[in-house]
Amino acid sequence: MADAQWKMTDFRFVARTPDGKELQSSVVPFPAPPQGALGKLQWLHKGSEFAHGEKVKLKVPAEGLDGRSVRFVVEHLESKGQWTPYASIDCKVQGGEAVGEVLIAHPRLKSGKPGKDEAKGLKPAKLRAHAQLL
Repeated sequence: MADAQWKMTDFRFVARTPDGKELQSSVVPFPAPPQGALGKLQWLHKGSEFAHGEKVKLKVPAEGLDGRSVRFVVEHLESKGQWTPYASIDCKVQGGEAVGEVLIAHPRLKSGKPGKDEAKGLKPAKLRAHAQLL
């Protein structure tokens, strides 16, 4: 989205006081995202930690991009402080959003079939993700 040009649009808001009076602002220029840009990625999960072997969904708003492809790229933080590839998921935009699903397995156990007992005693891995339009 860094390559896309944001345009200014006129913005006005109304504020209501506790006693019911309304105040209207003057017109203020406000940046509007470009049409066809991806929005902010969300992990569709309660809490900030995932269990080993759990499937987790990722979602990104993609207004005006129905039928286009989006790639979710998930990375994990190695002990050396480097972010390295963990998984990538390609999906189609439908209804103005792209949704993908990733199987979470501890990076040290990722090559085998995830079993919850195998992950006991391992430090939690840090993950991050971003979405890109294909």
